[in-house]
Amino acid sequence: MPAAPHRRLRHPILLVAAALLVIVPATGCGSDDGSSASSSDARKTIEVHLSEYKLDPSRVSIDAPGTYTFKAVNDGQSVHALEVEGHGVEEETEDIQPGETAEFTVDLQAAGDYELYCPVDGHRGLGMDGSVDVGGTGAGAGATTGASGESGESGEDDDGRLGDELERLYASVLRKRRVKAARAADPLADRPMILADLHMHTEHSHDCAVPVEDLLDHAERIGLGAIAVTDHNVFSGAEEAVELARARDLVVIPGEEVKTDAGEVIGLFIHEEIPRGLSMGDTIAAIREQGGIVYLPHPFDRLHTIPDPGTLHRHLAEIDVFEVYNARLLLESMNEEALRFARKYNLTMGAGSDAHVLQGVGTGLVRLRSFETPEEFLISLRSAEIVRRPKSLLYLQGLKWVAQARERRTKASVR
Repeated sequence: MPAAPHRRLRHPILLVAAALLVIVPATGCGSDDGSSASSSDARKTIEVHLSEYKLDPSRVSIDAPGTYTFKAVNDGQSVHALEVEGHGVEEETEDIQPGETAEFTVDLQAAGDYELYCPVDGHRGLGMDGSVDVGGTGAGAGATTGASGESGESGEDDDGRLGDELERLYASVLRKRRVKAARAADPLADRPMILADLHMHTEHSHDCAVPVEDLLDHAERIGLGAIAVTDHNVFSGAEEAVELARARDLVVIPGEEVKTDAGEVIGLFIHEEIPRGLSMGDTIAAIREQGGIVYLPHPFDRLHTIPDPGTLHRHLAEIDVFEVYNARLLLESMNEEALRFARKYNLTMGAGSDAHVLQGVGTGLVRLRSFETPEEFLISLRSAEIVRRPKSLLYLQGLKWVAQARERRTKASVR
């Protein structure tokens, strides 16, 4: 009988899992919704294909509640994952490399809509978002009521059915233990979450007229917990911001956006100005000498000077943070390209508004654990979430031009 090998495997698991049944009620572990689906329930496989940046199918229709296996196939060029969430259920795959597959089994015992999406940072917002309709009448693309899988044999004995249930419960307990272990390993897990804008300018930049104190007031007013002041080729704005922020809760990261012979690079947590015009390698070395963090802004903004592919790959190992979202870029495809590149090379991701007017502050952010040192900043950033709050570029650029014109008139009247 084809099912015989499966039955032989149940008994050793039964001995271990039976003990878990005693532990689970005391610890609260078990299935997320407390249901107990028997092996006679149909267990069907739902196949979802992942690529940049869509799910296929994006809407899955299931005739009735039950236990289902989701098989995620990564057809894309980036790392993806798949998650089902809703009605007390939350199951997901681990990261799936391009060309590989992963799967999980989940109990969808409540009728209604469940969320179906890619949980990798930023991918859901780019379009990898869908739903699972359980018990609905719509049978749109991807309906799975006829998917592969077989019901348990009608003649199976009670011991076999109990073995199925205990195997499911045992796997559920192990999944929960892995999640808890991962959280416990985070050294900043007890820190509060804050929003940080890692790229902005003040009146110390040649193309910005925002006073430093106004910037700090505005950042606090919109709820930011940290900002990086990164003026063009000068450090005086960051110095002033750090000094003015001493009596505030707002954290100011001193930085500078330095023009090199191959594009711009930002030094964070530095304490001295770095001259413009050096090579990319020499600029990175100057940041390192100060114990700073190397942050590469808008790496694929082809409307400005950026590192050529050879330079970028030559210095890739020296880049601490790779900006995957810059709120001032004209084309969103430039940010998407940066996100794909960062995922491909497993780079720590950052985001910033690149604001030159107050209204632009906070349009590009990271949500991360609070930090006190550059080392803690990098640790926190590795698990940070990219937050997009875009505004019209025409509106922001218009405000910038008006502010610059006003400043020129003010300087002319002083003369």
